[in-house]
Amino acid sequence: RLNVSKASIRAPFSGVVISKKIEQGAYASAGTSVVEMIGSSHLKAVLEMPQSYRKKLKNLQGVEFRVRNFDLKFKYGKELSKNIRVIPDANIYSGNIKVQIDLPKPNALLFPGVNLEAVMQFGTRKNVLHIPSIALVISDKGTVVYIMKNKSAHLVPVKAFKERNDYVEIEDFTHQLGPKVDLILRGSGAVFPGASVFPTNLSPEAKPPFSAASKKPDTDKELAETPKT
Repeated sequence: RLNVSKASIRAPFSGVVISKKIEQGAYASAGTSVVEMIGSSHLKAVLEMPQSYRKKLKNLQGVEFRVRNFDLKFKYGKELSKNIRVIPDANIYSGNIKVQIDLPKPNALLFPGVNLEAVMQFGTRKNVLHIPSIALVISDKGTVVYIMKNKSAHLVPVKAFKERNDYVEIEDFTHQLGPKVDLILRGSGAVFPGASVFPTNLSPEAKPPFSAASKKPDTDKELAETPKT
């Protein structure tokens, strides 16, 4: 029993063995390297994100990590505010900042240097307005859309955000848009405030999305459709 206890090796810290330095059955003296390991008790994830997300971190509700190499997924949702730190120095090329998130009690498969992906959950946003991308016009007055009012084109300034699946998120800061408003889609880039327009094809069949590159200037005959909600 005494001899067996002398042969037992205990690491001074928790970690993961990444390589062995000696073969089984070989003789080892004091100071001989047996294994190489790295600590796992204080792992942290380093993420890169746009600076615009920095203020949103206070609303962070959870983070889901994925390590493709190990087909591993895990989540952290509690006490994130205590485990997250922002590195204020932005990347000079991308403008992105780095965020460090401590990983308490990490999975045994994790070790420093492994690549991971993260999905940050900021909660559900309400009353988010999306419009078809072809309705958005970039003019000398900024980002605008046109609606039909009294059979004439009426300019509505908006603030545009991300685009996805042919729809773009906007902020209607003048509060002129709504489910019952006729939004001008096709030909929106050719109209101007006060131009005569009329609705047509109110129940269109499914067709490919209109391409902004094929718009033809025609201020006399513009097309307006009621946006879907």
